[in-house]
Amino acid sequence: MATMTADEIRAIEERFPQVFRQPLYKRFWPLLLIAGTTLYLAYAVSFFSLPQVLRESHWERLPLFLSQWISYDLQPEFRLDQPEITPKYPRFSALGENPNPDWVIRNPDGTYTVQIDGEAKSVTFDKARATIVAYGET
Repeated sequence: MATMTADEIRAIEERFPQVFRQPLYKRFWPLLLIAGTTLYLAYAVSFFSLPQVLRESHWERLPLFLSQWISYDLQPEFRLDQPEITPKYPRFSALGENPNPDWVIRNPDGTYTVQIDGEAKSVTFDKARATIVAYGET
């Protein structure tokens, strides 16, 4: 492969100036993107007063919020408009393709029992009524 001389390089640059002389915004777009993101984050922190919100938060409630958020993905919907009650799980359930959790129990009489905390907390229901058991009381 032959080495190009300075005159040949200059001739190519003169023939194709749009390739070698990019506009400023094309040359510095990564820097502009980082600067814009930083300015936006600073604005969001000041607008929502995030330091104060984080300082005054009730962090003792965090486990409760997380458990509700996670369990929401696992909650089945029970279809009552069909001849028999059928549970329906979210399309992309965390329980897998054919979910059959042990805390949703189909009883022989066609009712369903959903155990929340073992036998102590549960809900048994059919199409007409629901029975709620909490701490051994119905």
